[in-house]
Amino acid sequence: MASIQDRIKEMIKPTVESLGYDLWGVEYIKGKHPTLLVFIDKEGGIVIEDCEIASDAISPLLDVEDPIESEYDLEVSSPGLDRPLFTLEQFAKYIDQPVVVHLRMAQQSRRKFTGKIVEVSDNIVKIDTSYVKPKPGKKVKPGKALAKNKAKTNEDQDPIVEIMFSNILKANLDPVIDLF
Repeated sequence: MASIQDRIKEMIKPTVESLGYDLWGVEYIKGKHPTLLVFIDKEGGIVIEDCEIASDAISPLLDVEDPIESEYDLEVSSPGLDRPLFTLEQFAKYIDQPVVVHLRMAQQSRRKFTGKIVEVSDNIVKIDTSYVKPKPGKKVKPGKALAKNKAKTNEDQDPIVEIMFSNILKANLDPVIDLF
């Protein structure tokens, strides 16, 4: 059975694309104030007016189809610099970029990995966990980064971690912002 996010994505994708946007992803957050997040993108980026246009087009469709039984807030936005990654294609688009990946089931006794995406193939995402994100305005010295991360992990483990795509609960880019 398809998840609620998958059903909503299929429902709104034609509308979003007809407006000239790419449907980056959909996320439903349950809780006291449930929220449906719809991420749109386009060449050159998204501005607030794009979000308004997409929201005005999506909202009536969701009202008619009513895929979520309870009340919820609809938020349409750009995926942003720390964009969530929903598909293998999105991971492949950001090879060699820093990422934070949360897993459904632990792997190597961990459920969270940070590093750089090094390869995407056959439903597997490979992350180089030896990468250490530099602090804003500072450059990482090559040997120092590797030594720092080795202290956190077992020295015998390969820094390249292979993660099954189906085991990824959530992933976001972890952009390096150079202020200087």
